[in-house]
Amino acid sequence: CTLTVHLLKASGQVMAASPVLWENAVVPASVFDESMEYLNHLLQTQHNDTPKYRQARAATFALHEAFTRNGDTCTCYLNSGNLESPISGWELQIQGPIVPSDPGLNTAAAIEPFFSRDLVGIAIGHVNNQTIDLAVLPCSAILPRYTLEDSQDQLALDSLIQELGCLVEKVQVQQPASTCALLRDPVLENMLHYVSETGVMSVTSNSLKHFSSQVRESNLMSPVTNKKPPPSKAWMSVTVPKDSDITIKGAAVSCDALLGHSLVVFLSNGLVSTVNLTQTRYRYEATLANDTAARFQDKDEAYKNMQATPAFHEEIRPIIEEIETGLRGMTKWVGSSTNTKDIKPGEVAAVIELRDHLENNLMVHLKHLNKLRYNRMVMLRKMCQSQYAQAKEIYKTVEALRARKKQASAKVESIESKARTQAELSSRLLQEAKDIRPALTKADIEYFNLLERTRNQCQTWEKGLAELQLNTDLMAEQIESGRMEANISMSPFAMERCRTILDSNAKTIKENELQMQETAAVISDLVGNSGVVIDKAIFDNAYDSGSKIT
Repeated sequence: CTLTVHLLKASGQVMAASPVLWENAVVPASVFDESMEYLNHLLQTQHNDTPKYRQARAATFALHEAFTRNGDTCTCYLNSGNLESPISGWELQIQGPIVPSDPGLNTAAAIEPFFSRDLVGIAIGHVNNQTIDLAVLPCSAILPRYTLEDSQDQLALDSLIQELGCLVEKVQVQQPASTCALLRDPVLENMLHYVSETGVMSVTSNSLKHFSSQVRESNLMSPVTNKKPPPSKAWMSVTVPKDSDITIKGAAVSCDALLGHSLVVFLSNGLVSTVNLTQTRYRYEATLANDTAARFQDKDEAYKNMQATPAFHEEIRPIIEEIETGLRGMTKWVGSSTNTKDIKPGEVAAVIELRDHLENNLMVHLKHLNKLRYNRMVMLRKMCQSQYAQAKEIYKTVEALRARKKQASAKVESIESKARTQAELSSRLLQEAKDIRPALTKADIEYFNLLERTRNQCQTWEKGLAELQLNTDLMAEQIESGRMEANISMSPFAMERCRTILDSNAKTIKENELQMQETAAVISDLVGNSGVVIDKAIFDNAYDSGSKIT
């Protein structure tokens, strides 16, 4: 996908064109070697009469013709030294659609590469329905294709890549817009900015990274676990008032040492606004934390009941006093057991009175106390469960904050180390610049840049000249041996130019012939007047050899 350009239709379909080459393009040699290794593998594994084999063969030829290795890099030469490459006239075949789209929608307006790990991630911005589609593509899906292929090969190859990508997530931006642009953040790889004429909305998402990890683990283009990625977040970084005529004309993300991680917005009235993205992000996350706490507080009915319920010891104090009163009113009976025939009516009445006193003044209060104890135990159990759930959420939040703090500390250490290195380097450069006398002027710098460009161009010309000399020597040898047949293909302009040169040379030769004839006549008269006899054969031989006659 290094040489692939993705094209977006209004319907949301994503097309592809590969390879997109330009003169003097430089790619790492490792990338070129990896591409050629993959193409050679296809040539070895595919049958030679299949469309895939013909596609791989054409791609191999095109890359070999286009690129030349220069150490650790490979440079593209299409028209070097006035020698046109055989593939410079090959037209690319548009491939796709490689990403599915929702039928009936014509709201896609922007496409931007987005963070993914082992796959190619892209983000598609929509207007009207106010969404951002996040999709992934396999890295080796798009191979070079040209319009040279016939209709059957075209249909067969299109069927192999049609809707090969996967739509992972739709992020709602909730921002009305008639036009939009997507801006990738240079500091945070999982952040994207949705820019419209009415505002800028920042989005963070790890869904593509999560999906890529699942694909790597399963080696399939489908999720294999039920574990969901953390939800994407979207918040407004810049908002234009609705009743204002001011609109946003452009935006850029700055990671300057002075401005920090900032969003620079250009307004229609000519003003420039700068927003600190770190502040807006933490403000949004703080708002989410407060909303979560409020939501838990609203749902914690047990906690509300606990606040509205008096303390347990205060609630049971009257009952305890009643129980104490009942116990003090009881009579203590001491003695041996009485036979039934010896029981007297007064004794039976006393026992019955004691039993009634026990039930009315003691047992009722004990049952009431036990009921209050049970109700309070149920309420405390519910409160503990709710507090436990909240504690788990707090623990997760603390772990996330610890991880973020650890990452921030690592970044701070790295930035401080780089800052110290940059400060030392700047100090040395400043001292060296002060020691240089005289200092380079702007004209000197432009002159040196011109020399560098001239040197690079001369190297390109030397390469082309060496190839031209090699081809010329080979053609000369074939012409001398009579083994070469004239088979020259030239443009009408070049043929007209050659015809003009040949006509000019013919005219010059004719003028020289007339001049030589006049000279020969003068010499003949001179020889005749002097009485010298010269053999005509000797004269002709001397004339042909270019020797002088005195």
